[in-house]
Amino acid sequence: MFIIVNRIPGQVIKPESLIDFGRQESYNGDVYYRGQSGETTVIIISQSDCRSNIESVAEGILSSYPIRLAVYIGPATPLVPYLQQGDLVVADRILAWPDDGNGQPDDIILAEDETACVSSEPELVGGVFAVYEKLCAGKSNRPQMIIGSVISGNYQSFEKHAAADMHQRYGVIVGDKNCLAIARMARAQDIRFLYVGMVFEGVSDQGSGAIPQVSAGHLTGVLRRFIQTRPIATVAPIATT
Repeated sequence: MFIIVNRIPGQVIKPESLIDFGRQESYNGDVYYRGQSGETTVIIISQSDCRSNIESVAEGILSSYPIRLAVYIGPATPLVPYLQQGDLVVADRILAWPDDGNGQPDDIILAEDETACVSSEPELVGGVFAVYEKLCAGKSNRPQMIIGSVISGNYQSFEKHAAADMHQRYGVIVGDKNCLAIARMARAQDIRFLYVGMVFEGVSDQGSGAIPQVSAGHLTGVLRRFIQTRPIATVAPIATT
C-alpha cells in the first residue's frame, strides 16, 4: 500500500488521475481517497480536503495502514535560475533549515546521520526519473525533471548570491516548507519516502497564482506509471538494525 500526500495548491491534482476505482473515505472527519493503481492500493490525502493539519492526518494514516511507500508532492520554490514554472523536482536529500527561522545558510543541517536530514534512496529517485524519461521522450512541451536537494523549514526569501551559495555548497535547488515533517514521520516508521515537487512562482497553499496544468498532467502520469511498475521488493519496508 502506498500513500500520496498532496500539497499542490487547489484542485490541480485530481484523485482520479492517480487511482482507479477510488472512493472517498474519512479519518477523524477529514476526507481522503483510497483506490487502486494497477495492483497497488493507494491512499491520497490532499491539503484542500483536510479541515485539520495535513501532517496530523498523514501521521494517523501512516500508523493505521501497512504503508510501504510515502510519496510527498508539493509546491517547490525555485532557488536556482535554470528552474522554470512547472518543472518537476525529485529530492535526493531534504535538508533542515534551523527551526527558529532566523538561521543563515551556514546553519543548514547537513550531516547524513543527523535526525533532521533525510536522504532519499537512489533506487526510488532513479526509478521516477527513468519513468519520466520514458513517458516524456520526444514531447516538445514537457517540463524538465531535475534531481537535487530540497531545503525545508521556515526559511525566508534569499538573495540571489545566497541561493547560489547554497546550491554550490549543499546542492540545494528548491525550497519546500512542509515536506520534512512527512519525511520524518515516514522514516520513524521505517516507511520509504519519496519527494516530487512542482516548481511554482508566487503560489501559496491557498491556490493563488498561476497553475501549470500541463506539468500537473506530466506529474500524475509519471507517478501513476511509477506506482504501477515498481516491484514489491523495491518498496518493501526498510529493515531495522
